[in-house]
Amino acid sequence: MKKPWKRRIIIIVAAVVVVLTVFGVLFYIEYSDEHEVIRLGQYRDLTVSSSGAESAEDALVTMIVQRTIFGRAMDRKVEEKYEDAMAYFESEAAYFQLALPDYIKKYYATDEKEFRDSVHSTAETTVKQAAVLHAIAEKENIELTNEEFEAMMPSLLETYGYTSEAEMAKAVDLQSVRDELFQEKVIDYLMTQNTVVSSGQ
Repeated sequence: MKKPWKRRIIIIVAAVVVVLTVFGVLFYIEYSDEHEVIRLGQYRDLTVSSSGAESAEDALVTMIVQRTIFGRAMDRKVEEKYEDAMAYFESEAAYFQLALPDYIKKYYATDEKEFRDSVHSTAETTVKQAAVLHAIAEKENIELTNEEFEAMMPSLLETYGYTSEAEMAKAVDLQSVRDELFQEKVIDYLMTQNTVVSSGQ
């Protein structure tokens, strides 16, 4: 039987550990809250079902995003992405000489609120996935080198229908293309580190 004073010491030590842990977590979150990604969730050794997802890759990335904690910077980036997207649709509506609600109804067969909600949801998904993939790449030292990008150029030119990189650069944002290829490289890495199963398995 443990002596009372030993029991009290154990209780005190346990309480101190809990307090330090709580304050440590709170400090870490507060200190990092201005960043996009506060803390990455588990992104290796997962078993994920692809049921209901567009692809195995989409199912895996979605799961990793759900396990990640985001900071206030993420909220700002989502709103910026949303505003940029809505500005594009508003310019399209103006081009067709339509009020935005009429443009949405005619070309997307929905009302403005539902459309805005959908655009905002897409903006949030896009921005969060990009932030998580970049954070993982930083931790795992994954990058898309200039040499790799240049090696892909012949295939890119064929895909986009251009005869030279200079011609393509005038019509296409090469940095956006490069970032998309970079994200694909990170996703390829994640697919080797995790298991994605279909609903039939």
